[in-house]
Amino acid sequence: TRSESADRERFSLTLDGETVSETVLPRAENGEYRLSVPDCRLWSEFSPALYTLCVTLCKGETALGEKNVRFGMRKLRAEGKKLMLNNSPVFLRGTLEGVAFPYTGYMPDEKAFWLRAFRIMRDYGLNHMRCHTFCPPEAAFAAADEVSIYLQVELPGTSCPVKDEAPIVASFLM
Repeated sequence: TRSESADRERFSLTLDGETVSETVLPRAENGEYRLSVPDCRLWSEFSPALYTLCVTLCKGETALGEKNVRFGMRKLRAEGKKLMLNNSPVFLRGTLEGVAFPYTGYMPDEKAFWLRAFRIMRDYGLNHMRCHTFCPPEAAFAAADEVSIYLQVELPGTSCPVKDEAPIVASFLM
């Protein structure tokens, strides 16, 4: 395959169109790399810093393939009963979406729809959407990152395991 013939990978990290880190590394057998990000800006609802990582598979000087991924760097953890993002408490002000799309009967997968919906939420002072028993499409995650919305994605189905539930499933749902 194309990826097996690559002998190195080129990494380029940009923020707001400016290159902040660029390096070429020999192909790692396990596919794991560590990249330095000088003066890393963390994503938050007040400063949605979004990086774009471009990874190019190379054979010599020839590019075999390329993949771009947009993401925000953040540190999320629990501290007692508080949700902490980048060492600051998060106060969720949100709404519930229960997959009610009566005009189409299905959830839109266009980013423009989600950008509009999330911007309206922000205009009303909200920063959070609970996705009740569904996972929204990838476009919703991308839009949420851009507009600074926290998504609470839930599994469909039961949240109370039944008596005969497989132990691994029961431990996950508890």
